[in-house]
Amino acid sequence: MSDSYINILKCPECGHSQKFEMWKTINTADNPEMKEKVRRKQNFRMVCDKCGKVINADHPFLYHEPDNQIMIYYVREDDNDTVQNELGATLPGYIRRTVNYQNDLIEKLMIFDAGLDDRVVELVKAIFINEFYKANNTANIEEVLFDTSTGEMRIIMMNGGRMVAAAPMAKEVYESVEKQFGGYFAPLRRDSETVIDFEWAMGVMNSEAEKRGGIS
Repeated sequence: MSDSYINILKCPECGHSQKFEMWKTINTADNPEMKEKVRRKQNFRMVCDKCGKVINADHPFLYHEPDNQIMIYYVREDDNDTVQNELGATLPGYIRRTVNYQNDLIEKLMIFDAGLDDRVVELVKAIFINEFYKANNTANIEEVLFDTSTGEMRIIMMNGGRMVAAAPMAKEVYESVEKQFGGYFAPLRRDSETVIDFEWAMGVMNSEAEKRGGIS
């Protein structure tokens, strides 16, 4: 079930203190309105009653979507191991993930909403960024994200919170990567891994390179 609590937060602009609801668990069966609010980051958004400043009220929580059997823990990176143990004891058949950044939480939801496997998407992103740096070796990229906000699947590259490049992700590319690397991981809903990110993808790609006798 959903679980929330009231915290008193101070506006960094004017110093006004006010109540804000924070969540320990969001269960979309109990609170269906939160499904869209989480995707819009509205669960983190506080507006100061006095000066109107919009505040990012960041806090960890468990996102639970029973209809699609998805659990995503949004936590500090230091808590990844603890959370992985907790998620390992959850219901069988669930997709279970741990993320440490708000954008990564939204990205996971976009991936699963599109009916895709986030492990394949992470591999596609790793391939995209490798090719991007070959052509733009002086570029500075802080984030690489899967995105469907425009209605199309694409890979976007971010720096300083701003998009600096984008490329469409064709379904054929996704399917090709899935075919090439699918033997490296278990079926999606039986996978014990909960942290699926760029580091994970590079580990899989390095294993494939070693298998083929070197990195091309």
